[in-house]
Amino acid sequence: MDLKDQKYMAALAGEGSLTRAARHLNLSQPALSKWLGDLEQELGLSLVIRSRQGLIFTEAGQIYLEGCRECLEAALDIRRKLDALSQKAKQSIILGGSPIRGAQAFAKIYPDFRHQYPDIDLQFVSDKNPVLKKLLLEGEITMSLLG
Repeated sequence: MDLKDQKYMAALAGEGSLTRAARHLNLSQPALSKWLGDLEQELGLSLVIRSRQGLIFTEAGQIYLEGCRECLEAALDIRRKLDALSQKAKQSIILGGSPIRGAQAFAKIYPDFRHQYPDIDLQFVSDKNPVLKKLLLEGEITMSLLG
């Protein structure tokens, strides 16, 4: 999501001056000033008044800034939801096995499995057979190597 205008406007409000906002955005002050002038020309409205005390947002500037902040918040909310969805979408396999032989078998298959299926999370749980059987029946593990 490209929210350049919204980020620039929020930086202007947060920093209170073109120079500090440009520094914050890693831009030159003339580039940020040009962006602001182009935006004001596009909208046909003055958004800020430049003064010695800093930037003063006009009524139009305050409305535009509020919209920018809402857009940034919505984008952050979307990103959080998409991140949560991608975490849910990741498949996982929980393999159970004995502390010695099961762990040895897991150690042998893990590198090839990880290489062939990088998007699947493979975990290992070691315990005694009765405990592994119980975990398997309760759905706590996906499969188990029982002796």
